[in-house]
Amino acid sequence: MSNASLSDGEIQIEFQGALQAEKFDDGRHGMSHCLKAVDFLCDWPGDFWLVELKDPEESTIPIKHREISVVQFTKELSTEEYFRSVLAQKLKDTILYLHLDARLPDKPMKYVVLVGMSSMDSAMMLNALDRLRKACGDPKQGIPWRRGYAVAFLNLAEWNKRFPHCPAQRVTT
Repeated sequence: MSNASLSDGEIQIEFQGALQAEKFDDGRHGMSHCLKAVDFLCDWPGDFWLVELKDPEESTIPIKHREISVVQFTKELSTEEYFRSVLAQKLKDTILYLHLDARLPDKPMKYVVLVGMSSMDSAMMLNALDRLRKACGDPKQGIPWRRGYAVAFLNLAEWNKRFPHCPAQRVTT
C-alpha cells in the first residue's frame, strides 16, 4: 500500500492506501496522439479507478474570465455532445489503451469525474451523472456488466464525503 499525492492544475488528491496511483495524461503513457487519456489511474485492493478532473475555477484563469469559464463549462454540461466526445471518449480510449497494453486489472472499475466548481449543486451533479452514464454505455437495466462498473460525477465537497480516505482539495501557490 502506498500514499500518492497527485495534482492536476490546482486540484490535489491524496490517494491514501492505494496499491498504485499515477498521473496518466502527462504524455509519458505512450498513447497515440489520437487517443484521449483520463487524468489519473488508481489501483485499489478492491477496484480500479479512472479519474478525470475539470476545473473551470482555476486561479490561473484571470478573474475577469473566470465567470465566463464557469458559464461556458455549465453550458457544455447541458449538451450530450460534451459527455460523448470528451468525458466518455477519455474513458473509452484509456480502457482500450490499458487493455491492449495488458495493464487493465481484472477488478471492478470506477470512472469518477471530479469538478472543481463551487457552484455545482446536487441537481447539476445528478443531471451530469445521468448524461455520463448514457455516454459511457451504462448497460440496460437488469443486465449488469460482468465486471463491476460504476461512474460518478462529483464536486470537491461530494468527493470528500464519498471518499474520506482519499481527500481532494484546491491548492494554490
